[in-house]
Amino acid sequence: MSKTKVLHIVSDYPDHTKLNNTKAVKNLLEATDNNFEHKVVALRRIKNLKIQFFKFESYYYFQVPSLPFALFHVLLSLIYSIYLYKKIKNDFIEFDIIHAHKLTIDGLFAFFLSKMTNIDFVLSVRADTDLKFINRKPLSRWLFKKVFRDSKHIFWVSAWSKPNICQMLHHNHNNESLLPNIVSNASSKVLSKKITNSKKFIFVGRLESAEKKGLLHVIQALEHLPDYSLDIYGPPGNNLEKILKYISEHHMQERVSIKGVLSKDDLLKEYNNYCALLMPSKNETFGMVYVESLLNGLPVLCCEGSGIDGYITNSNYFSTVSFGDVKSIANAIKCFYVDQFEIKQKLMEDIINGKLSFFEVENIQSSYVRDLLDVKKNN
Repeated sequence: MSKTKVLHIVSDYPDHTKLNNTKAVKNLLEATDNNFEHKVVALRRIKNLKIQFFKFESYYYFQVPSLPFALFHVLLSLIYSIYLYKKIKNDFIEFDIIHAHKLTIDGLFAFFLSKMTNIDFVLSVRADTDLKFINRKPLSRWLFKKVFRDSKHIFWVSAWSKPNICQMLHHNHNNESLLPNIVSNASSKVLSKKITNSKKFIFVGRLESAEKKGLLHVIQALEHLPDYSLDIYGPPGNNLEKILKYISEHHMQERVSIKGVLSKDDLLKEYNNYCALLMPSKNETFGMVYVESLLNGLPVLCCEGSGIDGYITNSNYFSTVSFGDVKSIANAIKCFYVDQFEIKQKLMEDIINGKLSFFEVENIQSSYVRDLLDVKKNN
């Protein structure tokens, strides 16, 4: 029996241009490679007038011009979709279903392509980009609603965005499910570790995104909590001097350390030395580092309406604050430390009892396969 052929339209796929290294979609495809025949169109929108479409290793690279402020976004998406359709026909690319990995960008291509081919499509919602486009393009909202409504299944990667998007588009979808990003090397099978007590906290992320990821607010909160320290892991980018200056201005040189980049395995081992992960990031689409931390026994601080908010509720090992609320961050830090043993013990118990199993690769894989095959069966 031949495999179902899935055409993926993916903005920011980790392609040969090296402009993006987020592997969320790539991890999903690799995990389900035995179930489907995946064909990827890596969509790259850049600010020049050159259109390109060619096969590169295991994917098709599709480069299209992007005007400033996404002017004529809908019209250009239609034109590019017609171009893509002709290329697909010329290259004899066959597929049974289309999966668009963003509603307001990839989704438009999938919608138009579906109309041209009479092949159904499904959508992933990754909310940061999608919310921006829906908010900033009220005249296009009718089409975003149509794309959302006509999709045969909605995969909510950003679970926190569902109420806002459904309200803005005035539509609740009947066929939907959560689709966490697959996080490599994150598994509850490693949890035969002793619960440690620590006054050290950890931040993991690119320093060039320090403002958005809430690092500056964490430093502010710790300034008035002299018993605790912070270690920062991640590539410095072009922001290192700025962060060092900020640390100095807040007199935190003795308690805030920039550790640089570790291999994934080494970083996971380090988690056991900390009290909690602090990354109160704004509009974080998913936040794979949260899952890595939790499945390795480390509590996390996230922002409301961001990251994995919406996947976990009523848990003392997953705390949320409003972005920029330094007082709430400080209170969360104190709670994480004071109740450290109980919090980590509860996290361990929930992992062992399978309450976080929806983040496990096998469960994500089986859920995704089931949902896609259901769509095909009901065609």
